Amino acid sequence: MQSKTDFIDLSLVSYLIVDRSASVLDSLAKTLRNFSATDVRETPDVEVAQEMIRDRLPEIIFLGLASGRAGEIDFLRALRHGSNPPSLYIPAIILYEAVCVEETAAAIRLGADGFIAVPFSLAIVEANLLKVLHDSRSMHAD
Repeated sequence: MQSKTDFIDLSLVSYLIVDRSASVLDSLAKTLRNFSATDVRETPDVEVAQEMIRDRLPEIIFLGLASGRAGEIDFLRALRHGSNPPSLYIPAIILYEAVCVEETAAAIRLGADGFIAVPFSLAIVEANLLKVLHDSRSMHAD
Protein backbone atom coordinates (compact mmCIF):
# COMPACT_ATOMS: atom_id res chain seq x y z
CA MET A 1 0.00 0.00 0.00
CA GLN A 2 1.29 3.46 -0.89
CA SER A 3 1.73 6.01 1.84
CA LYS A 4 0.89 9.67 1.33
CA THR A 5 4.58 10.47 0.94
CA ASP A 6 4.78 7.96 -1.93
CA PHE A 7 1.89 9.53 -3.88
CA ILE A 8 2.84 10.51 -7.42
CA ASP A 9 0.54 12.87 -9.29
CA LEU A 10 0.79 11.73 -12.92
CA SER A 11 -0.88 14.96 -14.09
CA LEU A 12 2.18 16.98 -13.06
CA VAL A 13 4.72 14.87 -14.96
CA SER A 14 6.18 16.02 -18.29
CA TYR A 15 6.15 13.36 -21.00
CA LEU A 16 7.81 12.88 -24.36
CA ILE A 17 6.48 10.16 -26.68
CA VAL A 18 8.71 9.05 -29.56
CA ASP A 19 7.11 6.53 -31.89
CA ARG A 20 6.93 6.17 -35.67
CA SER A 21 3.30 5.05 -35.49
CA ALA A 22 0.77 7.88 -35.58
CA SER A 23 -1.83 5.62 -33.96
CA VAL A 24 0.50 4.77 -31.04
CA LEU A 25 1.37 8.47 -30.57
CA ASP A 26 -2.30 9.41 -30.54
CA SER A 27 -3.39 6.53 -28.31
CA LEU A 28 -0.67 7.05 -25.71
CA ALA A 29 -1.16 10.83 -25.66
CA LYS A 30 -4.89 10.26 -25.01
CA THR A 31 -4.04 7.72 -22.30
CA LEU A 32 -1.73 10.21 -20.56
CA ARG A 33 -4.38 12.90 -20.78
CA ASN A 34 -6.70 10.48 -18.94
CA PHE A 35 -4.37 11.15 -16.00
CA SER A 36 -5.00 14.89 -16.58
CA ALA A 37 -1.46 15.30 -17.92
CA THR A 38 -1.03 18.62 -19.69
CA ASP A 39 2.67 18.42 -20.62
CA VAL A 40 2.63 15.72 -23.29
CA ARG A 41 4.88 16.21 -26.30
CA GLU A 42 5.08 13.73 -29.14
CA THR A 43 7.08 13.10 -32.29
CA PRO A 44 7.65 10.24 -34.72
CA ASP A 45 11.27 11.33 -35.31
CA VAL A 46 14.21 10.59 -32.97
CA GLU A 47 16.18 13.60 -34.25
CA VAL A 48 13.27 15.90 -33.42
CA ALA A 49 13.03 14.18 -30.03
CA GLN A 50 16.68 15.01 -29.34
CA GLU A 51 15.98 18.68 -30.12
CA MET A 52 12.90 18.60 -27.89
CA ILE A 53 15.01 17.23 -25.02
CA ARG A 54 17.60 19.97 -25.53
CA ASP A 55 14.82 22.59 -25.41
CA ARG A 56 13.11 21.18 -22.32
CA LEU A 57 13.81 17.97 -20.40
CA PRO A 58 10.88 15.61 -19.97
CA GLU A 59 10.52 13.57 -16.80
CA ILE A 60 9.58 10.40 -18.73
CA ILE A 61 10.27 9.30 -22.29
CA PHE A 62 8.17 6.68 -24.05
CA LEU A 63 10.21 5.20 -26.90
CA GLY A 64 8.64 2.99 -29.55
CA LEU A 65 10.78 0.27 -31.06
CA ALA A 66 10.37 -0.78 -34.66
CA SER A 67 11.79 -4.05 -35.93
CA GLY A 68 14.87 -3.61 -38.10
CA ARG A 69 15.37 0.09 -37.33
CA ALA A 70 18.43 1.18 -35.37
CA GLY A 71 17.49 4.84 -34.86
CA GLU A 72 15.51 4.27 -31.70
CA ILE A 73 18.24 2.12 -30.13
CA ASP A 74 20.85 4.75 -31.07
CA PHE A 75 18.60 7.37 -29.43
CA LEU A 76 18.40 5.30 -26.23
CA ARG A 77 22.16 4.69 -26.31
CA ALA A 78 22.78 8.45 -26.59
CA LEU A 79 20.32 9.07 -23.77
CA ARG A 80 22.09 6.57 -21.51
CA HIS A 81 25.71 7.12 -22.52
CA GLY A 82 25.72 10.61 -24.00
CA SER A 83 27.09 13.79 -22.55
CA ASN A 84 24.25 14.19 -20.03
CA PRO A 85 25.49 14.08 -16.44
CA PRO A 86 23.80 11.42 -14.24
CA SER A 87 21.72 14.15 -12.60
CA LEU A 88 19.90 14.47 -15.93
CA TYR A 89 18.89 10.82 -16.05
CA ILE A 90 15.57 10.56 -17.86
CA PRO A 91 13.63 7.33 -17.37
CA ALA A 92 12.69 5.62 -20.63
CA ILE A 93 9.74 3.28 -21.03
CA ILE A 94 9.93 1.14 -24.14
CA LEU A 95 6.88 0.53 -26.33
CA TYR A 96 7.41 -2.70 -28.23
CA GLU A 97 5.69 -5.25 -30.39
CA ALA A 98 6.36 -8.99 -30.18
CA VAL A 99 8.33 -8.88 -33.44
CA CYS A 100 10.93 -6.52 -31.97
CA VAL A 101 12.94 -9.20 -30.14
CA GLU A 102 16.42 -7.92 -31.11
CA GLU A 103 15.53 -4.29 -30.44
CA THR A 104 13.89 -5.09 -27.09
CA ALA A 105 16.95 -7.09 -25.99
CA ALA A 106 19.19 -4.15 -26.95
CA ALA A 107 16.96 -1.77 -24.96
CA ILE A 108 17.24 -4.02 -21.91
CA ARG A 109 21.03 -4.05 -22.21
CA LEU A 110 21.06 -0.23 -22.47
CA GLY A 111 19.08 0.15 -19.26
CA ALA A 112 15.51 0.87 -20.32
CA ASP A 113 13.39 1.49 -17.25
CA GLY A 114 10.11 -0.12 -18.26
CA PHE A 115 8.45 -2.04 -21.06
CA ILE A 116 4.92 -1.84 -22.45
CA ALA A 117 3.64 -4.16 -25.16
CA VAL A 118 1.64 -2.56 -27.99
CA PRO A 119 -1.33 -2.53 -27.97
CA PHE A 120 -1.44 -1.40 -24.35
CA SER A 121 -4.00 -0.72 -21.66
CA LEU A 122 -4.45 2.24 -19.35
CA ALA A 123 -3.68 0.04 -16.33
CA ILE A 124 -0.35 -1.16 -17.77
CA VAL A 125 0.71 2.40 -18.66
CA GLU A 126 -0.21 3.61 -15.17
CA ALA A 127 1.60 0.73 -13.43
CA ASN A 128 4.78 1.31 -15.48
CA LEU A 129 4.68 5.06 -14.84
CA LEU A 130 4.24 4.71 -11.09
CA LYS A 131 7.03 2.15 -10.83
CA VAL A 132 9.48 4.09 -12.99
CA LEU A 133 8.76 7.42 -11.30
CA HIS A 134 9.02 5.87 -7.83
CA ASP A 135 12.33 4.20 -8.77
CA SER A 136 13.64 7.42 -10.30
CA ARG A 137 12.72 9.54 -7.29
CA SER A 138 14.18 6.96 -4.91
CA MET A 139 17.42 6.97 -6.91
CA HIS A 140 17.70 10.76 -6.65
CA ALA A 141 16.79 10.80 -2.97
CA ASP A 142 19.88 8.75 -2.05
